[in-house]
Amino acid sequence: MAVVMTVITAPRFAHAEWLSAGVVMASAAEFDITPRIKSFVDRNGNGVHDMGDPTQPFDLGEPVLEFEDGPIYVGNGSGLATHVHGPLKVGALVVEDPRTGVRVALVSTDLYMVLQADTDAIRKLVGATADIDFILLGSTHTHMGPDTIGLMGLSDVKPMDFPKILWGEMEAKSGVNHVWFDWMMRQTARAIEQAAFTMTPATIRVSRTKFSFGMKDEREPHIIDDDLMTLAVDGTDGKPIATVVQGTCHPESILLNGDPRYTQLDPASVPEEAKNAWGHIITPGFPGWVRQTIRERRGGTPLYFSGALGGMITNITSQIWDPEQHPEYPATADPKTVPNAVKIAPDMRFEVIQGREMAKAALESLAAASVAGAIDVSFDRETILVPLENPLFRLTGGLGIMGHTPSMLYDDDGKPDPRTKRGLKGMIFTGVEIPKGANMKTEVSVVNIGPAQFLAMPGELLGELSVGLPDDFVTNEDRYFPKDKKKHAHGEGLRLQFPPLKKQATRPYPFIVCLAGNDLGYIIPEVDFKPPHEIPVPPLVFWWICLDASASAHYEESMTASSKLEERLIGGLTRILGRQRPYATAN
Repeated sequence: MAVVMTVITAPRFAHAEWLSAGVVMASAAEFDITPRIKSFVDRNGNGVHDMGDPTQPFDLGEPVLEFEDGPIYVGNGSGLATHVHGPLKVGALVVEDPRTGVRVALVSTDLYMVLQADTDAIRKLVGATADIDFILLGSTHTHMGPDTIGLMGLSDVKPMDFPKILWGEMEAKSGVNHVWFDWMMRQTARAIEQAAFTMTPATIRVSRTKFSFGMKDEREPHIIDDDLMTLAVDGTDGKPIATVVQGTCHPESILLNGDPRYTQLDPASVPEEAKNAWGHIITPGFPGWVRQTIRERRGGTPLYFSGALGGMITNITSQIWDPEQHPEYPATADPKTVPNAVKIAPDMRFEVIQGREMAKAALESLAAASVAGAIDVSFDRETILVPLENPLFRLTGGLGIMGHTPSMLYDDDGKPDPRTKRGLKGMIFTGVEIPKGANMKTEVSVVNIGPAQFLAMPGELLGELSVGLPDDFVTNEDRYFPKDKKKHAHGEGLRLQFPPLKKQATRPYPFIVCLAGNDLGYIIPEVDFKPPHEIPVPPLVFWWICLDASASAHYEESMTASSKLEERLIGGLTRILGRQRPYATAN
């Protein structure tokens, strides 16, 4: 089921002649959302928290003893945060079409993810005087951000206590720090409002290049959407207002810096403090360094969005090198030609180098881009119902630990379904009330800004759904399935339900925005959706459980809400794109 949203508005700036000159109204703002530190180990005695030297392999900065808002769990970490290695930011770009008055906000947060109910709550916080028609809110998906979904609260539970939680004898604890989350939401709303209240005439440039430095596809078929997209917004006086970069990689390079299975590091070379900090470090990851480099080299407000990073475009097992120290090996060099002696594993330097090189590639491509001749601003969205099939997701809803803002499930007509039951698949009885509703409610959207088209979805898209299957996919299978071909749909058996999104795009520069407003998990072709069942003991034999992500061909399904994401989400975007008018380069 889909609900179509159509908005008609009026121009706030009566300067229709600007459209032919390629001028819009725009402004941007950036606010801090780093958990505020109350006390720390002041090693250098300067009274200021030192986040560490990012050029050093394991300089984690000064340990945090206490946060102002209370304990902070790391989103995809190992428990409570003990270090803050980089600031977290929220950036907002507001753009208005001076002819139609349509005003949209692009918002990027340094967060693991933001769930739909929380996105809706942030939208409501934005004052009516900001007059925003649509807010596209994305998360960079830094795995080292604060817990925003609640699951890390279970990391403190002793194995013997899980049955007590299931029987309702012990309350489950959410990993979300609700005091910090409230403040983060207000900071996000403030960024949007500040941008909306400082609009100025602006022009745009858009560019595209390729970037795969430090990226690896860990799920077969190995298909990476390596387009690096950049949107520059400049005042008519030439001063930069904002730069929007969309790259494609999980920001998780330092997440497992204490685990030699992933980092290929000699454990003896890792300081004890770094080993103990594994999964306890807050950092924006490489997106923070994309933005920092843009601030230094171009100016204005930088934003970063994550593209088709699902299944599983990661930097956690990669080795890179520093092209500035070794210019004979640029970031575009084939890694096989780079000597091991100059490569580094995913230590603290990794995120700096990868982010810096991505920003440099984006700015270099932007240098050759021309100012767009005519710019229209528009959007379209659909509310989507998605069947909730993953038993673990349903259980966490019953435990009441998901997200910050209370949410609900819906029936097949899209009506709220408050019913519960004391039972779950494979479990005849539980002590907690489990939601019975069949569906979750989410949204997909398209935002157009001149030649740029932002295709936004609430999940982590696989590359083949973005760029499609290569021409030699059937005839050269070993190239795309080097190890697990028999475990996947392959050859003629891998069929997509819809044309790949970038082939459906109606503007010349499609930006893929994953984790937009929500994260329902990995958006996987339904024909290749095979949930793992790795605990052969009832009731867990019925559940989608993967014990070792590095060894499973279908780990992603265990962290996905539904097998129907391709049908519902890509189908929704397909309908929206079918309603779009072709982009006119000039009036």
